[in-house]
Amino acid sequence: MTLGEHLEELRLRVFRCLLVLIAAFVVCWLWKEPLMRLVARPHILTMRRLGLPEVLRVTQYPEGFFAYLKLTLVAALALSVPYILHQVWAFVAVGLYARERQWVLRFAPVSFLLFAGGMVFGFFVLIPIGLRFLAAMGQPLFEPIFTVGAYLPLVGLLTLATGIVFQLPLAMLFLARLGVIAPDQYRRMRRYAIVIMLFTAAVVTPTPDPFTQCLLAAPMLLLYEVGIVACQPRWRHILVVSLMVLMLAAAPVAYHFYARWRDERAALVTHGDGQVWRGEMRAGVVPPTPVAVGDECVASGATPMRLALGEAIEADLRQGGRIRLAGRRLVHLLAGELWVHSHRVEEAVRVRADEVALTIENAAADLIREEDGLRVVVARGEVRFAAGGSVGTIRAGRERFFPRWEREVEPVGPPSWRQGANSEGKRP
Repeated sequence: MTLGEHLEELRLRVFRCLLVLIAAFVVCWLWKEPLMRLVARPHILTMRRLGLPEVLRVTQYPEGFFAYLKLTLVAALALSVPYILHQVWAFVAVGLYARERQWVLRFAPVSFLLFAGGMVFGFFVLIPIGLRFLAAMGQPLFEPIFTVGAYLPLVGLLTLATGIVFQLPLAMLFLARLGVIAPDQYRRMRRYAIVIMLFTAAVVTPTPDPFTQCLLAAPMLLLYEVGIVACQPRWRHILVVSLMVLMLAAAPVAYHFYARWRDERAALVTHGDGQVWRGEMRAGVVPPTPVAVGDECVASGATPMRLALGEAIEADLRQGGRIRLAGRRLVHLLAGELWVHSHRVEEAVRVRADEVALTIENAAADLIREEDGLRVVVARGEVRFAAGGSVGTIRAGRERFFPRWEREVEPVGPPSWRQGANSEGKRP
């Protein structure tokens, strides 16, 4: 083929890739809402555990539109990657020798699996742990406000960084096969590799905190050992690496059982009338009844239901009230009235009601869930709040009303449409 024929073929393949990318973009745009909910799931779970508002804020009018646009474009690109790689391979393969094609066909599937595994690790393991650490930093002194413009780049860069980092064993094996680096040199350079990994984690991590950097550097160290085993397998080293992999895989499972054991008695119903749901509705609660995370309590009798949320935190759920225990010292007020009394500074309780997050620490407050919002009356101390993008405190002896975001409004129209308007068309 002549140079012009090569350029014509390249133009044709690039045009096909653009058509597929545009089609994928249209499909992803139709599903932009589920995609955004999927990407925001780590943030929602983190905020739910910390008792903070779960929504992502926008500070400018076009910020939400550009967030959907960027997310849809990235999703369309990810959906089009198989076809784009096929077109690239069809254009390049004719210029390779048979041995070179075998190498590509041998390493390409492994590289794709490592990249996908790294992205899964980053999204489901690294990002939730990092978000929880960063969001809890400074609590309960600070009440953070997170925007979608800051969240999406953080998640995207961390996910992409972990996908690239997981290519380390394959790169080490490729350099060893080419004779650039001998397998024994990997073992001798281990100490220098650790320093390089920490530096790389500090560079590619968009957040400057050392905790997230160590979360990214630890898998890199394990992948480095896997690369050494792939280049020069030894039974003793294989056994050590296998144990490290098993420990890493067992860590999330162990943490799940630990959290379940820790939250088994997250609260106690000490006395009062009501019902506790645990799979099935049970009536006639005999105090003290343990309440686990996810259980709902209903005060159905005339006597308030007294709950012990911690060693020094008590809450009274009055008649008609309903709460859900969302975590340790984290309560979701669903209906009715809840009286919270915290005795010590070391322990604080968080109460969520719709988009209002309250922190009650060494204070006492009455929370009343009304039809059109939430009323907070502080009897002692100070109660911090975060609602609608604003944060602040409510001092003792004062109250504050937080209206619902979705409320029925009076229609605007001619004076004859308005009920109660005077003859001049002005409201009385």
